[in-house]
Amino acid sequence: MSSLTTLGIIDIIYWPFGMLMKGIYSLVGNYGIAIIIFGIIVKLLLLPLAFSNEKTRLRNMRIQPKMREIQQRYKGDTRNPKYQEEMIDKELEVRMQMAQDVTSMVLALRRKVNIKVRQPLQCIMIPVVDEEQRAHIEAVKALIMSEVNVKDIKFVDGAAGVLVKKVKCDFKKMGPKFGKQMKAVAAAVAEMSQEAIAELEKNGSYTLQLDGTDVVVEATDVEIFSEDIPGWLVANEGKLTVALDVTVTEELRREGVARELVNRIQNIRKSSGLEITDKIKITLSKNQQTDDAVNEYKDYICNQVLGTSLTLTDEVENGTELNFDDFSLYVSVVKE
Repeated sequence: MSSLTTLGIIDIIYWPFGMLMKGIYSLVGNYGIAIIIFGIIVKLLLLPLAFSNEKTRLRNMRIQPKMREIQQRYKGDTRNPKYQEEMIDKELEVRMQMAQDVTSMVLALRRKVNIKVRQPLQCIMIPVVDEEQRAHIEAVKALIMSEVNVKDIKFVDGAAGVLVKKVKCDFKKMGPKFGKQMKAVAAAVAEMSQEAIAELEKNGSYTLQLDGTDVVVEATDVEIFSEDIPGWLVANEGKLTVALDVTVTEELRREGVARELVNRIQNIRKSSGLEITDKIKITLSKNQQTDDAVNEYKDYICNQVLGTSLTLTDEVENGTELNFDDFSLYVSVVKE
């Protein structure tokens, strides 16, 4: 083996053939006969490849007449699809981008407080800056709700006072613009009303009055952010603001437990090698944190996992342990 490591690639390829040739010669004692036998052995080894190539050649020969017929039939056909700018639905692109932005922001807020997507939440609140934004979000409302698992999306007027917004100056951008006025400008920006901030977001600029002089503040030169309100988390991206109700009521908690159990049981089905159409019997250990959810969503759980029965019992024999954040329980999944 150590001698092989010193050989080049070509040597490694030829080495077994050389050994084969030497072996044949040692048996027959004649190089001429040995070469003939060697050639026969090589041909036999390559025979499967030769058969495969011949089958491919014959198959290509059979389909060539059909290919020529198709080419002749569609000769000069100009119906091949081509990029057409006028066929692009610009409104659809805007709506889908809006759905993507809202979904991304809500999922980020969920991660911030470690709430899984399987845990349903009650509401998203969006302060709209204009009717166009409202219409775009309304068109993809159902899609967003499904993706982030919330019950409702509510729209509020940007100046309704439900969310408190603040404006922070970017001194690197605004300093060279306003020079000695910068301190006064920053103070005025910090005191902007909710109506003024809404106008800044909508129009991209807002005019302040400083010592009788007009000072124009550009939206690109400031950071607009919303303060979190009790029970809600808020995120901003440009003109888009999203507030997520992160209060998990008892009703929502029970639904979240049911969804989590469905996920865990589906994983057990998969790891057990069950077929997708196999029906199962489920036995679950009793636990005060899950019993009410199991009883309320028993039919839902069974429908999702193809369960014919779901039984709560004090002890599950040979069950699989399911670990949750602050408790665990056991489940048995048996093919019916």
